[in-house]
Amino acid sequence: MQNEKSKITAYALWLVIGAFGAHRFYLGRIKTGILLAALLVVSIGLATAGGLMLYRAVDSGASIETVVAPGSSYIVLTSVGTLMFFAWAVWYLLDLIFIHTMMKKDQLRAGNLTQKKAAEVFE
Repeated sequence: MQNEKSKITAYALWLVIGAFGAHRFYLGRIKTGILLAALLVVSIGLATAGGLMLYRAVDSGASIETVVAPGSSYIVLTSVGTLMFFAWAVWYLLDLIFIHTMMKKDQLRAGNLTQKKAAEVFE
């Protein structure tokens, strides 16, 4: 029982630095923690790059038809970055539920949770 993780700590990590997957690292989900952090960084990077390219194009006097043309690199980068960010946001919010489930699964694996109580949790 000494190795049992604190639910309060997991939720505090989610709230404070969970955007970078800290709660997942704490719960031993290293790969998905890295994936969550990478998704955030890449999505912000792509959206920012697209926005900066758009700003430079407008600032240099490019025509509006060129700037907002379908398939232009500005639109593609910004759109992909925004969609990735929304995927990250959904995952981040769903982790409010997943933290509880991950902790219960860990307890079950460690033998600290009876089969009957586990069935109630996962129904």
